[in-house]
Amino acid sequence: MTVTASFQPARVTSTPGEPAALLLRLSNDTSEHEIVKLKAQGELATETVLQSDTIHLEAGEVFDVPIVVDVGTGLPAGPHNSGIEISLDSGLSSMAEATIDVLEAPAYDAVLAPPRSSSAKTGRHRVTLVNLGNAPILVELVGGPVDGASQVELGTPAVTLEPGTEATVDVRVVPPSRFWKG
Repeated sequence: MTVTASFQPARVTSTPGEPAALLLRLSNDTSEHEIVKLKAQGELATETVLQSDTIHLEAGEVFDVPIVVDVGTGLPAGPHNSGIEISLDSGLSSMAEATIDVLEAPAYDAVLAPPRSSSAKTGRHRVTLVNLGNAPILVELVGGPVDGASQVELGTPAVTLEPGTEATVDVRVVPPSRFWKG
């Protein structure tokens, strides 16, 4: 191919929710003017924003094209490839790829329902856990004495949640003795 393309650098790190800035270096190694068309490809194509999709390169010219990839909060942690297809009017095409390492962003929510109970025997509750982050998390639940005397019994002491999933854990609160009216 008469025009070469490469990302500078070929690997970047990004935090979820922050855009990743890439630079595509185009080099026209011929003695003729070339029209280059760019198109985002691959796994991050819909999140890729090109400054321009058509570049006019003079003979021997080197041109840097800024490219922004929107790393959304739902993108899983780990490496992801961003590709740009480079096409010339002559029909020749090639691909330039960069790797974006998405950092882990752990986040979760926990809701106790009902928030309060009153019973002569046992209070029954549920804890709903939701993984709002982009990486698997291990949530450990610990039940301590309530009011210094009641015991808390958990259905399970730990739950592993994949990104975007939720789980519920049954919780029983047992008073030290039966509470009768009055």
